[in-house]
Amino acid sequence: MRAKLQMSNGKILVGCAWTTDIARRQFGMYPEVIGCDATEETNSEERPLYIGVGLDNKNKAYEVMWAFLPSKAQWTYSWLWKHALPLLHPGTATHWVHGIICNADPQETRAIESFVKQARVIVPFSNTQYAWWEFHRLNRNFTHNPKYKYMLAQVKNINILSRIEIDVVTRWLCFFVK
Repeated sequence: MRAKLQMSNGKILVGCAWTTDIARRQFGMYPEVIGCDATEETNSEERPLYIGVGLDNKNKAYEVMWAFLPSKAQWTYSWLWKHALPLLHPGTATHWVHGIICNADPQETRAIESFVKQARVIVPFSNTQYAWWEFHRLNRNFTHNPKYKYMLAQVKNINILSRIEIDVVTRWLCFFVK
């Protein structure tokens, strides 16, 4: 059964972003890098679940934020970065973010790119650079590229050793890109 949250005034909830006190505290202590990605088809509404994570001083990941997005459109990511994240983490932590690592989704990349350019003028996120996750760059540019996809599938179907060899080469490339 699908249900949409409808307010008493007839408005429908389009997106929702949240954090916890623990995440707010950790982001206040270790705000240097944020990595984000969206999962697909994980809820009954089939909305993307967007998750932001950071790294602490022991190189362990912690959650920065979560958001149910209405779509993966550029305006959604713009809303998330320009409005939701600064409201979820008030204070000076956003001033210390030096890197945003994101998916290779063109809508997300354009939203973060325009946000970072605008942030050069405003104070939060003024020192921020952005980059792609190497897995997504490798996955989209190599293993899912129409030029190579058919050839890789043929090689993988020869036998189990060929499949392992392709996986090892892909992981090596991923390590090399790091």
